[in-house]
Amino acid sequence: KKLNAKLILEKTFTRKHKLGTLNRTTKEYEVDITAYGNALKKEIAAAKKAKKSLVIDGHVACELKLPVDRVLVLTCPPNELEKRLRARKYPEVKILDNVWAEENQYCLVHVRKNYVARKIWVVSTHTPKKVIRTRVWSQVTRTQGDSRAAH
Repeated sequence: KKLNAKLILEKTFTRKHKLGTLNRTTKEYEVDITAYGNALKKEIAAAKKAKKSLVIDGHVACELKLPVDRVLVLTCPPNELEKRLRARKYPEVKILDNVWAEENQYCLVHVRKNYVARKIWVVSTHTPKKVIRTRVWSQVTRTQGDSRAAH
């Protein structure tokens, strides 16, 4: 809200635009990464044309190379992530997948393959929320002058 940016939530966006299918066995929505990437590129182009900011929120986006100005990678110690997911009553397999991904820095590895270092900001969510909000807000506003997409 403070950025006056359009927010694209991966889960909502991919379902609304039918960019995947429901796996009946795992009961998970499997995103078609190519279709998702193409749809995001259209959203980014529209935002740039309108000189509007855009924020893309979701872990699948780390696998895409998008024309963005900056990429924020949120990290969390694996044991803390496990506690959070258990508190939210996530299925065991989902907890194990997420903890494995965090232990192996899955998103950060992919982001580093897809973007130059100056575009990447890594923020730990282990820090109290108020500090994170302040840190991210100050980083974004410091470089917001061009009003382009970020994810």
